[in-house]
Amino acid sequence: EKELFEAGAITTAEGKGSYDVFRNRLMFPIMDIKGKCCG
Repeated sequence: EKELFEAGAITTAEGKGSYDVFRNRLMFPIMDIKGKCCG
């Protein structure tokens, strides 16, 4: 959890604990020419 917080992937709210900053969002991976996920 510490690594996710430091990377900015989760945040905390007073009285609610930590949660995902990308919740309720549709996300698509960006693939490079070799088919590897790069973003």
